[in-house]
Amino acid sequence: MCMFIEIGVRSGAGTALNWFCGRGCWRKVFKILLFLCLETYNVSAQVDTKTVLSCYIHQIKSLVMLNWEILLRDTVPCIIAYRKDTNETKETNCSGEGINWESRADWDHELRINPVTIANDGDYKCEFVTPEGNFERLYHLSVVVPPLVNLSNEGDESAVCKAAAGKPAARIMWVPEGVCVTSNETHDNRTVTVTSSCSWKSFNGSRATCFISHLTGNSNLSIERQTPGPSTVIFPVVSFFILGCVLNSGVCFFFCKTKDSRGSEPTDN
Repeated sequence: MCMFIEIGVRSGAGTALNWFCGRGCWRKVFKILLFLCLETYNVSAQVDTKTVLSCYIHQIKSLVMLNWEILLRDTVPCIIAYRKDTNETKETNCSGEGINWESRADWDHELRINPVTIANDGDYKCEFVTPEGNFERLYHLSVVVPPLVNLSNEGDESAVCKAAAGKPAARIMWVPEGVCVTSNETHDNRTVTVTSSCSWKSFNGSRATCFISHLTGNSNLSIERQTPGPSTVIFPVVSFFILGCVLNSGVCFFFCKTKDSRGSEPTDN
């Protein structure tokens, strides 16, 4: 498909575009179409870590010039360029910090992002020029953010598990299973807070566990449910038994004392 577009633009379509919008116009269109046809390498990096993107796998002996074009969300493209004949580097529209050459531009041409932030989510295209032709490589970088997890009681029969500000959204599971309601809230920075509320009306156990799964790692939290334990059940029973014995003894003593009093009264002759 990409080869068909290249042939079409270079032949009759190129002549038509030159007539319509001027000499060199078809080259710009071809560049846009070629960008759309590039194979994309999907990579991911965790926030607050370091990642390195390579421009090419094999060493290029006759490099003329190299450009890194960085397309981030809601920003103009950032260009980091290196020209070999003058051994010069140049940056255009690159206001963000943490993006630079890994070592030296005249060595390996790798791009370093350190530390990775949510704002680094986007496309990174490397274009290197040689006497044999121009070559390009495109990366799509997805920044992942570990969620902040929390588990709390909500009354005697329910609990709430929350995985806050994660990217992508975390998944929550419960043991034991109950009647659960899960909701997602997406924030402006594309992180997601997942909240799961679960209730157990027929569960006789004393512990509930929330399992959180995420690309950055899995975790689990457990909470003691506020259900009556054996000691809290036995104590009232024993107390009522002792109280009953005391009351029974008191009543028996009263009636026995009354009977003795009547039996000891003097009789008339």
